[in-house]
Amino acid sequence: LPTSPPASANKVCFGTVVNFTASGSAGLDYRFDLDGVLGTFSATSTFATATTLAVGNHTMVVTGRNSNTCTATSSTIAFEVLA
Repeated sequence: LPTSPPASANKVCFGTVVNFTASGSAGLDYRFDLDGVLGTFSATSTFATATTLAVGNHTMVVTGRNSNTCTATSSTIAFEVLA
C-alpha cells in the first residue's frame, strides 16, 4: 500500500489531477477513501481525483483486501490543493 511523503511535499495547484497508485500482491481489491468518503472495493489499483477538487486540505486512505476478506490499510496521505 502507498506511503505518504512529508506533508510539505504534497501540494498541487487547483485543476491538477492527483493520481494514487496502490501496490500489493496479485488478486487484491482496493478501496480509495478520499476525505473520509468510503470508496468501493475493486480490482483497480489506481485512483485519480477530479480537476475540480476544492482548494484546501485533503486526505486519502487506501485499503487492500484479499480473497479471504482480510484487509490492510495505508497510513493517511495528506495533500493540499492550492488556489
